[in-house]
Amino acid sequence: ANWTFDKFFGRLERLTKIGAPKLALPSRFVVSGAKLVDSLFKQWHMASPVEPVAIEMAQYFWYLNCTKASRELNFKPRDPGETLHETVVYLRENFLGGDAFRK
Repeated sequence: ANWTFDKFFGRLERLTKIGAPKLALPSRFVVSGAKLVDSLFKQWHMASPVEPVAIEMAQYFWYLNCTKASRELNFKPRDPGETLHETVVYLRENFLGGDAFRK
């Protein structure tokens, strides 16, 4: 499925019971902020927690089309909701502790 950020975070919010971000900043502020954070961390000789290029790439609409894989490899895509659910379960169990995101 090719979901918008709103749809993705809405589904993630329902699964985790953690509120989705309420504020979406304009692209120019997000990219500029990432560049600022990156430059500050470089001045402090530390690894930046954000890569400005990755933040800039996230501003674009990306999508995948599995038609060729379906035709040539007999690929069958999974339900995206099931995949998201299993990802949340995996992260809870393996990285965050079993009670993460539970209220």
